[in-house]
Amino acid sequence: MIKKIIVSFYVLSFLLININVASADALKDLQIGNKLQIEVNSGNLTAAERLLKDLSDPALKKIYTSNVIAKYYEKNNLKSVVRMLPQLEDPSLQKIWTSNVIAKAMQLKQCEIGRPLISKLNDKNLEKLWASNYKYGC
Repeated sequence: MIKKIIVSFYVLSFLLININVASADALKDLQIGNKLQIEVNSGNLTAAERLLKDLSDPALKKIYTSNVIAKYYEKNNLKSVVRMLPQLEDPSLQKIWTSNVIAKAMQLKQCEIGRPLISKLNDKNLEKLWASNYKYGC
């Protein structure tokens, strides 16, 4: 009986320690996320990028990276968008943002930024379409 109590105590202690560590990481990520959003909203994207590295939760990192990219995109800073694309790690999001940059680069006549991205779409039909658009639009 005493052995069962001791084993139960160790199991319970182990669980409580792991819960505290997990909740501490979540709390830290929440604090970083709040700071990050303040920096993004104020337009201080360099500070926001530095804070991205401190996030431990991959899902939060994906969301906040997209937020920073969206702010660069909103400011027509396409070079920074392209620079940040590899940080997304999600191929679908990378493809979406790549397509957005290709379209906006042509619109802004920043063809030197958009043209190299066409081959990164990995879709022959889209590549032909965008190559044709760039031929006439740039």
